[in-house]
Amino acid sequence: MHGTCSVGLLLLAVGVASAARRPIENPEELVNTLQGTYGNSNQLSAGNTLPLTGRPWGMHSWTAMTSVPGNSFYFDANHRTFHGIRCTHLPSPWVGDYAWFTMLGTVGLADEVDGMPKTFFDSSFSSTWKPYELSTLALKWLNRPLPGMHAAILSPRMSVTATERAAIVKVGYQPYDSRMPSKWDQGRYFYVTLPQSSDTFQLDDDKKGVSFTTNRVNGCGVDNPSDTAMCPGFRLYAYGTFSCPVAEFTTRGSRGVFKFGLSCTDLEFTVAASYISYGMAKVSIRREVRGRTYDQLRDESKHVWRKHLSRLVVNDAGDHEDRVPILYSGLYRGSMFPRQMHEFDNSGQAKHFSPYVLGKKGADAVFPGVMTTDHGFWDAYRTVYPLLSLLYSDKLGELLQGFVNGYDEGGWLPNWPSPGYRGVMSGSMQDVSVADAIVKKTPGLDLEQAYQSIRKNAFEIHEGRDVRLGRTGLAEYKELGYVPTKEWGQCWCCCHPTAQTLMYTFADWSVAQAAASLGHTEDAKMLAERAKSYENLFNPDTKFFWSKTDNGEWLADFDQYAWSSPYIEGGPWHYRFAIEYDIPGLSKLFGGDDELCAAVEDMMNQPATVNSYNPYHEMTEMTLLGWGQYAHSDQPVHAFLYVPTQANCPNITQHYVRRAMAELYSTDSFCGDEDNGEMGSWFVLSALGLFTLAPGSGVWVLGSPLFNSVTLHTAEGTLNINAPGNSKDNVFVDSVQLNGKPYATTASIPHAELLKGGDLVFKMAGPSIHNMYKKK
Repeated sequence: MHGTCSVGLLLLAVGVASAARRPIENPEELVNTLQGTYGNSNQLSAGNTLPLTGRPWGMHSWTAMTSVPGNSFYFDANHRTFHGIRCTHLPSPWVGDYAWFTMLGTVGLADEVDGMPKTFFDSSFSSTWKPYELSTLALKWLNRPLPGMHAAILSPRMSVTATERAAIVKVGYQPYDSRMPSKWDQGRYFYVTLPQSSDTFQLDDDKKGVSFTTNRVNGCGVDNPSDTAMCPGFRLYAYGTFSCPVAEFTTRGSRGVFKFGLSCTDLEFTVAASYISYGMAKVSIRREVRGRTYDQLRDESKHVWRKHLSRLVVNDAGDHEDRVPILYSGLYRGSMFPRQMHEFDNSGQAKHFSPYVLGKKGADAVFPGVMTTDHGFWDAYRTVYPLLSLLYSDKLGELLQGFVNGYDEGGWLPNWPSPGYRGVMSGSMQDVSVADAIVKKTPGLDLEQAYQSIRKNAFEIHEGRDVRLGRTGLAEYKELGYVPTKEWGQCWCCCHPTAQTLMYTFADWSVAQAAASLGHTEDAKMLAERAKSYENLFNPDTKFFWSKTDNGEWLADFDQYAWSSPYIEGGPWHYRFAIEYDIPGLSKLFGGDDELCAAVEDMMNQPATVNSYNPYHEMTEMTLLGWGQYAHSDQPVHAFLYVPTQANCPNITQHYVRRAMAELYSTDSFCGDEDNGEMGSWFVLSALGLFTLAPGSGVWVLGSPLFNSVTLHTAEGTLNINAPGNSKDNVFVDSVQLNGKPYATTASIPHAELLKGGDLVFKMAGPSIHNMYKKK
C-alpha cells in the first residue's frame, strides 16, 4: 500500500533483528516519524499524525505540508504535492493549527494552488523522516522524464533541523549550470507563506534578516479562530536570517517571495519564533543556535534524541525485534506533547505570554515562569503522564507547572489547552494527571498551588455557561450524585451525562488521594465519598452504566451497541468498566470477580456492531478491527484490559495485551487516532509490563512484558526489567519479583519503588500451566 517505504521499513526491521540480542545504541534511528501519516483524513484514521521534527516538548514543531484545504489535515505520506516545511503547533487535527507558517525553496518560480506555492515530492524517495531531521526533494515535476542533470538542478533538497524554539531550514540549490537550456529558469526562490493576507513581512537593511508575524489563533479567549477580541495580545513574532543576501523581495497576498543570486548554493535560513516579541525571537537564535551550521545543529539534535530515548534501552528483544521500532516511535510520540510555551531572556530567566489572561495585551500579558500548552488531558491522562512520571519525572513537574501557571493567571486549570482554554471533550481529567503528580511528590511542581487548581474544579461551580472552564454540570452532579440527561441544547451543562459522571467520579477520587497526601483530610473524606457516585448510574438489570433524568428515571431505549449522547466517542461497552480506581466496588456491582472477568472477556467476543444516528470514523475503525466491542482505536477503553489484574484474573490481561501489541500496531500505522502521544505511550507501557490503572493511586499494576530484557534509566535509579522464558507463545506470567521480593501478579507496585531501581523479574510461561482465571 505504501510503496517502497515498506521495503525501507523491512530493511530497518532486519537491521534491528541483527542487533536484537544486544542493547539498542541508536534508538533515534529506529523512530519512524511517518507512522500514522498514511491516509490522514476525517473519514478513517490510521493515526492522523504528523511527521514532526523538533526537540522533546519543544515550543515549535516542524513538518511537511502536502495539501492546502482546511487547517488540520494538511499532510499525508501518500500525497505527491509538496507545499514546503511548516512550523506547526497542531496538537490534533480535530483541534486545528495556530501561529503557523510554511517555507519552500524552488528553482524557478513555483506554480500555485489555492494561494500556496507548490512542487512535488515522494515521501518514500530520497527522504529522511527522523525526530532530528526532515529532508526531502522538492521535485519540479512528478513522473515526467528529465535528464538526470536537469532533475537534480531543478529539484532542490528541503531539510529542517531544530532546537526548542528555533530551526535551520536548508535548501540544497545546485551550482548554476550554463549548459542547461535557457527555457529552464535556474533562479533561486524561497517562499514564506503566512496564514492570513493581513500578516506582514519586514526585510532588514542588510538584505539577510527578515521579520514576519501572524495573529492566527485558536482557543485563546474564544474558540472562533478569526476572533481575537478576547485575546488581543496573541501574536507570533518570527525572525530569520538567510546565509545569502536577498536579491529581490516581493509579497503576494500572505506570501513573501525571496529571490537570491545564482551563486547561492546550500541556502540556510535560521529562524526562531516568539509569542512575546521579535527581540525574544532573536534571543532564542543566539541562545539555541549560537551561530552553528545546519549540519552542526542536526548533529546536536540527533545527540539530544539519542540521550532522551535511551532512558529506555532494549537489551534483548527476543522474538519481538520487529516491535522495537514501534516502541521507540511510541516513546518519540509521547515526548512531542505537551509543548513548552515559555521563552528565555538574555539573563536566562523564563517568561511567557499567557493565553489565559483575557482582554490583555503587550507587557500586561507577559509573566515570569514556565508555560505549557497543546495537550488533551481527556486522551493523555491514561498513559502519557504516567509514562512521563516513570521515565522523565525530572521534567514532568515543569510541564505540569506550566498548566498550573495557567490556572494562576486565568483562574481555571485548562482541560484541552491549544494555546489557551478550549471547549474540547468532557470531564476534567487534568485533575487526574495533576493529582497523580502530587501523590508522587513530583519535583518541580508547586504541590500546594497545584492542589488548589484541582480543588477548584472539584468544588467551585462556574457561574457562566463557558464549557471550557471548570466542570460543566457540577451543580447537578453535587445535588443529584450524577449529571442528568438534558436537552441537547443544554450542552453547556450536560452534554454527555453518563461519561461526564464517570469522569467526575474518577477525578474526585484522584483529587481525594492528592488531598490526603497533603493533609487536607476533610477534602479527602468528602471527595472519596463523592467518588462512589458512579453507583447511581449503574443499571443492575443491564449491568451497564446508563443515564437518568433529573427526577431519577432511567432514560428509555437503552441499546448496548448505540453510540448515543449519554456517552462521548463510544457507547455502553466503552464506559462499562470505567471505574478503574475502584475495582472492588465495580466487581461488587457485577456480582463478584468471576462475573466481572467474564464481562471483560464478553466485550472481546461481542459482535463489532455500532448503532448510531450520527456515524463517525471511530465507529468504522472499531468494526474493522474485529475485536468485538473493544475499540482500541479510541481512548475510552485503553485501561480496560488491565482491569482483570485487580479482579483476580490477570491472565485475561496478559493474553489480550500481548495480542494488542502484536495485532493493533505496525511500523507505519495505528488502529485509530494516535492523539497527542497517548496511543504510542500505551504501547510503551504495555511493552514494559507496567500500567497505571488508576492515576492518583501512586502504584503500578502488572501486565506481560514484550521483550526479554530492558533497562529504564529513571531520574532516581536504574531499573532492569527481565522476562526469562518470554516468547510469542509464553505470554503468561508465572511469578514476579522486585529486588528479590515476591509479588503476586495481581499486586500493585509502589511508584517510588520502581523509581529507585533494581531488578524487576517476570518469570514467563505458556498457557499449558494456566487457566484463564488462575490467581497468582
